[in-house]
Amino acid sequence: MRNMLFAAGLLAASLALPAGAFAADEPAVPDLLKILPCPPQSDVKPGAGITCAQDPALQKRDYQAVLDAQKNASEEEKKLAIADAARPSLAQFGRPIWQEIAAPACAIAPEIATAPDDQALAATLPATVDLIHAMTKDSIMAVDGAKQAFGRLRPYQAEVEGLPRISALLPTDNLKKSPSYPSGHTAFAYETALVLASLLPEEQDRIYARAAQYSHNRLVAGVHFQSDVEQGRLSGELVAAAFMQREDFRAKLEKARPELRKALCQ
Repeated sequence: MRNMLFAAGLLAASLALPAGAFAADEPAVPDLLKILPCPPQSDVKPGAGITCAQDPALQKRDYQAVLDAQKNASEEEKKLAIADAARPSLAQFGRPIWQEIAAPACAIAPEIATAPDDQALAATLPATVDLIHAMTKDSIMAVDGAKQAFGRLRPYQAEVEGLPRISALLPTDNLKKSPSYPSGHTAFAYETALVLASLLPEEQDRIYARAAQYSHNRLVAGVHFQSDVEQGRLSGELVAAAFMQREDFRAKLEKARPELRKALCQ
């Protein structure tokens, strides 16, 4: 109930956002530069239209949070963090929870439980995959625009005096042109969670627990700071709340609802 109330409040808040908070050519895409606070460390690009001050104390706390997450993670949690670091997909996000939320004695199709990617998952859940992809395409655009403007270093690229260097648990070549703030994986996790929770409201606690795990794994992997994750959550929920206002998206939602419930024997 708490998460659904939050989602309802978030939807109301999105309606009250200042003029210009959403791009003129696509109302469902929030302009995150008008919404997000500055990160504690940034390298704002010329022409971005924003000014940010550095906050060494908060940067140090953010940095320490990554060290703590890595120190406290079990080997199994680290393996999941590496798996979750792949390109965001409903297949990877949903894999750990489909069995949990399926009805007792439900024989979930192997294509759902073991689908390696969304192309494979779409063979069984075409409407559900289409629903998520309709939203995430715009989310990526919104988040990447903010990333490039703020220009925050990734944890493994940063240094804080008196603290050890952070090591990423995975190859980072594909992140060279992708700054840290806000977290795109976290935006994906929470926009997906909000939509799945609207399809399966009785399972919202498990769905949001997975979103929290998926997001925390960005710290465990050493590729995001805590504030990246916090503002990534806000970004994703704003995108989802905005899409929920669109008639075409709500039509996709109603099409996906019986499909997903049938697959989970609900």
